[in-house]
Amino acid sequence: MSTVYVSTAAELPFEKMANLCEGAEFSTNSFEGVISEYVYEWPAFTLHVNISRLNEISVHIEELIGYLFNIQKSVGGNLDEQLLERFRETKLVLGFWSSPDTEGGSDLLHDALGTIAYNTKSLIFWEGKVYDENASLLFPQKENTLY
Repeated sequence: MSTVYVSTAAELPFEKMANLCEGAEFSTNSFEGVISEYVYEWPAFTLHVNISRLNEISVHIEELIGYLFNIQKSVGGNLDEQLLERFRETKLVLGFWSSPDTEGGSDLLHDALGTIAYNTKSLIFWEGKVYDENASLLFPQKENTLY
């Protein structure tokens, strides 16, 4: 699962989310009358985007920061206060997952994740690493880009 941490908006425009993935059938799932998941379906692949809003994320953010400190202890890297503050300013968390996990589907997931992160100036957490909206590695500082 990959995660986008949005600090610039507490909600994303529905129309833009509905048109995010060209060629996909779009639907949503709701919980207590609030959209909790965007779903994009192609014939052989489904992309799910789970939504966690401000009132649900404070514990998640603190647990993520603790996890990042554990990564820092084990592999090194500079976990600076500015990066931690960006996470603490998060207003919306989007968790991306797909089924089945295929190479072609991975490209669709990257495109959707990258589009949202770039347009919202968000942080991306992917496979134990933190990237900015331009897919530049922020932590730990061992690689150049996400792709």
